Amino acid sequence: MAEYSKPLLTTIDINKRELGEWGVKILLDKIKTKRKTQVRVTMQFQMIVRESCGTYVKRRILQKGEESKK
Repeated sequence: MAEYSKPLLTTIDINKRELGEWGVKILLDKIKTKRKTQVRVTMQFQMIVRESCGTYVKRRILQKGEESKK
């Protein structure tokens, strides 16, 4: 969806299946135990840098500068 906006939005790519599995595990545990405590899950993800990120513009300028030196 982010690739259809202007400027292109910087997003993350995360394993959606694993995210869903964790959500179900946590939900079932809360239902079963009636526990009210928060749970923190850390997952790996990949950042997809696009035009909405200021570093993207700087990187594109640097890349163009390197190309012109060739």
